[in-house]
Amino acid sequence: MLHADALECEPAGFPDAPFDLVVSHFFLDCFNEAEIASLVAHVNGAVEKTALWIVSDFAIPQRNPARLLGRWIVRELYLGFGLLTGLRARRLPDHASVMSEAGWMLEDRRELLWGLLLSERWRRIAPSL
Repeated sequence: MLHADALECEPAGFPDAPFDLVVSHFFLDCFNEAEIASLVAHVNGAVEKTALWIVSDFAIPQRNPARLLGRWIVRELYLGFGLLTGLRARRLPDHASVMSEAGWMLEDRRELLWGLLLSERWRRIAPSL
């Protein structure tokens, strides 16, 4: 078992690397895009060239009136988690852009609760040599 800060742990700290699967449930929304970029860079150093990454997180629904309600719910969740845990993030980050830029391709996306919750399957694209 490894207990470390996800933003500071280098790939050398993962004794069982390389991994073929990463799972982050309601985790990426705790960070901003710069922090996610750092996290993804660390993960890239510890996974197989074609690893999978499963992401589950909150999202703002694209359709009205769910969009209005979703914005309110997410705002209240961030307020609550900020008060209870000291979470600094106050908005949903654009993890998809960060992951795409870092060599991950979205293969599947499912939405629940009218788009308030999402589940995604990403695959790492092996870098060209």
